[in-house]
Amino acid sequence: MPLRHSIDVTRRRAFLIGAGALVMFAVPAITLCAVDRLRRISADPSSAQEIGRAYLTTARLQLAPDQLAGLLLEGLGLQEADLAGLTDGMLRRAVDVRVRADFAEDHTIDIDGWILSLTEVRLAALWV
Repeated sequence: MPLRHSIDVTRRRAFLIGAGALVMFAVPAITLCAVDRLRRISADPSSAQEIGRAYLTTARLQLAPDQLAGLLLEGLGLQEADLAGLTDGMLRRAVDVRVRADFAEDHTIDIDGWILSLTEVRLAALWV
C-alpha cells in the first residue's frame, strides 16, 4: 500500500509541474500588455526600431520584448499592475523623468555617435 501512495504523490507532483508550466507560459501574455502599453508612448516606431536594433547589436544583447518591458518597468519603479492606473501622458512623464535621471547617473550608451539614455534605447528596442 505505501508504494501505491508513493505513486499517487508522484502523479500529483507531475500534475502540479504541468499546471505550473501552463501558468509560466501564460505570464508572458500578461507582460505583452506592458510591451504594447510602453510601445504606445513611442513617437516614431520606425526610428525606434532602428535605434533599438543598434542598441541590441552594440550591447550584444538578445532580449525579448517582455524582458525589455520588465527592465523598463523596474527602472521606472513600477509594477505591471501600476500601468492600469496611468494614462499615456503620465507614463510618458515618468519615462521623461527616468531619461533625465539616466543622464544624471551616466546610464547612457553611444549609438552611432548619439548619446542616448538606457531607458530610451530599451524603449526603442521594444520595436525590434
